Amino acid sequence: MVSASAPFPNRPFNLRVETWLIQQNTNTVQSLVGWQLWIDKTGYSPTWSGSGQADRAMIFSGYTVGSSSTPGFDFNGNGPWLILSGQSWEQHNTSTGALTIPIRGQATYAILGYAQVDTSMALPNIPTYGVPNAPINGNVTDITRNSMNYRFGYGGGKVDGYTSRWVAGETPNWANAVEVPGNDGLVQMKNLKPGTMYWFQTVAYNEKGRSAWGAAANARTLAGAWISDGAAWKPAEVLISDGTTWKPAEVMISDGSSWLPAG
Repeated sequence: MVSASAPFPNRPFNLRVETWLIQQNTNTVQSLVGWQLWIDKTGYSPTWSGSGQADRAMIFSGYTVGSSSTPGFDFNGNGPWLILSGQSWEQHNTSTGALTIPIRGQATYAILGYAQVDTSMALPNIPTYGVPNAPINGNVTDITRNSMNYRFGYGGGKVDGYTSRWVAGETPNWANAVEVPGNDGLVQMKNLKPGTMYWFQTVAYNEKGRSAWGAAANARTLAGAWISDGAAWKPAEVLISDGTTWKPAEVMISDGSSWLPAG
């Protein structure tokens, strides 16, 4: 809040201006400012009446945001007297988001004379950036039979956070996707199905809104024969019997005329 006063010359009264911030609109880059114009008594006075001329106005940045000429105030009491009030939307600089308002409150009363208060109000900057750009460089690494890691990169703009989504299937049905936080540029996926295709996307966001979804990345978990030892899944080993013992099977390839060990 800003509060400032100035005296009515040779009178036991002050004119007081008060202004305060009500709210800000980040879309229009504007602030709603409340304001009041008061008269305060500063000492003893005989009967004072404002039944004659009674002009008062509040001026922001050279423009009158409120005025009145209605008489009828009796200043014989102790006060204070609210003589004018209102609210005004004020436009910030759309490039920097800054705004300082030069303020003038003024009043003329037939019995009090003229008083003028000049002050200013610096308002909090309003962010002038837009929504962030979509994340880039989505890729899938560290693929195993039941896990993989999805990574993505910063696409530009002010980013407060990321939301990633994933879905399984040969083609992505994003309506069935699961959304997860992606604030470290990494989504670690575990307990996946072997031989299954997984799709990923990420969106960036800030207080202005969300970016478009980044380009989709996809990968398939590894497939193969696995067996459980009761605690973990391990690759199955193919064995053959020579009639007496079981031995690892040897993989052979053909050169067109004979079979040779693979490798």
